Amino acid sequence: MRPGVVTAWVPTPGCVRAVRGAPPDARPLTEDQESHLLASAGASYLDPAEAPWIGFSVVLTAPTSTSVAAALASFFDRHESLRCDYVPDGERHRRRLASPGTVEFEPLPVGHYSGVQETHAAVVEHLASHAQPHVWPRAGFVTVESEAGLTLYAAFDHVTFDVQSMYAAADELPLLHHAYSAADAPDPCLARPGSHLDHAQEEADRLREVGPDDPRLAGWRALLEDGPAVPAPPSSGVRSGERWGHELTTMPVATPGEVRELDELSRSWGSSLERIFLALLLSSIAGLEPGPNRLRALVAVPGRPPGQEGAVGWFAKLGPLVLDLEPGLELATLLARTTAVLDQMTEAAQLPLPVVRSLLDRPVEPELVLAVADHRAVPRQGWRTSKAHGFLGHVPAGAQVHAAISCLSSGALLEARHPDTPICSAWMATVAVGVRRGVLAALDPRPATLSSEQATG
Repeated sequence: MRPGVVTAWVPTPGCVRAVRGAPPDARPLTEDQESHLLASAGASYLDPAEAPWIGFSVVLTAPTSTSVAAALASFFDRHESLRCDYVPDGERHRRRLASPGTVEFEPLPVGHYSGVQETHAAVVEHLASHAQPHVWPRAGFVTVESEAGLTLYAAFDHVTFDVQSMYAAADELPLLHHAYSAADAPDPCLARPGSHLDHAQEEADRLREVGPDDPRLAGWRALLEDGPAVPAPPSSGVRSGERWGHELTTMPVATPGEVRELDELSRSWGSSLERIFLALLLSSIAGLEPGPNRLRALVAVPGRPPGQEGAVGWFAKLGPLVLDLEPGLELATLLARTTAVLDQMTEAAQLPLPVVRSLLDRPVEPELVLAVADHRAVPRQGWRTSKAHGFLGHVPAGAQVHAAISCLSSGALLEARHPDTPICSAWMATVAVGVRRGVLAALDPRPATLSSEQATG
């Protein structure tokens, strides 16, 4: 982040009044949204109010005096979920929905800063104070004008945003800004995305008949057979109930060419790139434990409903994984075993975590959360042009370990959020080395003898 002139972009007072007075919309919130809002209001302990916001930065070219405000307003026009306000209604919430054309933004000068740290502090303070779950628009926007140009920083509360939303928004906003800075209307080829509100209605319809005898609860019961706390592997050095500050780390595990080769290999086996990388991640984690062991974790299920790929909203689903692994498994065997478990887990993930808690009448407190996502088709050429970067806000203290492999056009990365302890940091680095070794072994089945330095290079 370069020092410079910091400007916040906030909804106009008239816009805020219009949103607060907007008519109701009958489509419900998702169960995850309801749980997040209740927890952040202090009505539940299950989801901390300070769940990290999700954000990104993009460079905006040829800005004019009106282009930033116009692009942000157009972005809100295109996404119903961003024009929603949530109103407490008994033990749940109902939504109000402002019509397109309601949202307007205006600049709010923050200051001119000469140092990187004070610029960073001013930007983060604004984003953190506005990306909150209970105050519309539940998002913050700041630009920094420096000798390098104009950079937009945006942050959204999780109630209306997930990681794929970040990729979609960081691609869409520069396109909208380019149209307005050229004194043109947005390109009609920029198709309007689907609506998260329709997804919420479909979820409610799907869950209407769910009860405690639903067979999809079997996987959740297996995950919790030793109790609601599902600890991270012992070699991570993290113990249940501990509260640590968190570290964010990113480690490369495959080049673009290797990702393509793995994709081809997975297709030849009738599988997918996400599943082969998840198998490699699970193998690396399990391989750090002595002897055969049972790995328990929550796993994010990739993908979205058809037509919702570019939508902004909280779509992410989590499923229970219980997998018995022993050292030395060949990749084909490992993939077959993982696939059998994942097929069941994908069905179990159709039950949102708050519903599982309610039906089982017990907490679900996993401390290992895994994910693999193929984002190669999402960060398009525009990401390189706009120099886009993703960010997370403050992570609450705890013992949870998040490890995600992201497949991008620039290669595959292991992105981790974990307790900031020497043991856990070293463990996560070793997991990344194991994934890297697995990639090399999969593409060249001769015995891998690389050093750790070579494996991560």
